[in-house]
Amino acid sequence: MKKNLLYFFLIIPSFVSAQLDIKLNTSALLSKKPEIGLEMGYNKFSVELVNGFIFQKWGEATVIDSEGNETEIGVKRYGYNGTLRANYYFSPTETLDGWFVSPLVKYRSQKIQFENPIKNQRLGAGFTLGRKGLITEKIGYLAEGGFGYWFVNKYKDNNGMNAPVYRDVPFIGDLLQKMDKYMVPWSVTVFYRIGE
Repeated sequence: MKKNLLYFFLIIPSFVSAQLDIKLNTSALLSKKPEIGLEMGYNKFSVELVNGFIFQKWGEATVIDSEGNETEIGVKRYGYNGTLRANYYFSPTETLDGWFVSPLVKYRSQKIQFENPIKNQRLGAGFTLGRKGLITEKIGYLAEGGFGYWFVNKYKDNNGMNAPVYRDVPFIGDLLQKMDKYMVPWSVTVFYRIGE
């Protein structure tokens, strides 16, 4: 399925007069969750497919002791992020650029390596509002932010039992559990324009 979608995004632009941009989400890359996207569109509309991987530790932080020694803490995790979105550009000047709004569907699957490993699967929807522009003839930027909701958000242990990961967090565990159903998608992205 993923392979067919990739072929679709790479072959269709050669048959139609469409714009094709390949994107690298720099904010996700810095947080050890690299994402690469392909956007194809015409006039004011485009469709985008984003694939990413998760390497960032769960609860990653740096702790400094009384002697000034730094220790990184966190639990290993790995996973996959996938996003399908439709972009509408309000007033593009030359190509698909300027202010835009994007309804999106997002899928995430991740495994968290606690003593008893937990698998988390999520499916959600939301929207983003952002701005896209060119820096040079072929290289550009995109900045966006939005809001969404995870309709499916399951944490299961190896036995298939529900495993609420925030129950043991002191003071704010209940708040974290409630906030975990919301997503706040945001990104700072650079792109390369393949075709116009």
